[in-house]
Amino acid sequence: MVNLLIRQEGSETNYDEPSIKSMGGFAPYLIYIGFLSLIHNAWLFLLEAWQFGNIWYFLIKTLLSTAVCILLIIITELIFVRQQRFRTNTV
Repeated sequence: MVNLLIRQEGSETNYDEPSIKSMGGFAPYLIYIGFLSLIHNAWLFLLEAWQFGNIWYFLIKTLLSTAVCILLIIITELIFVRQQRFRTNTV
């Protein structure tokens, strides 16, 4: 997933961890965290209910929870700036 969203042009995007800076902008990072949060929340709520009995309740609960997760991830990413290290081919 990360390899699809990160630009492969130069070594300036060759970081250990995905972030807004390392993925080349806000949009690829938003797609990345949105997709993974959606999968996580859908799986969590499916295991909780163990059925698709009320599909609309399941979808709304999953989408709203994903939106809150994305908001919290973005706020955390902007508040706590990480010291990022480059990935190298050396041992």
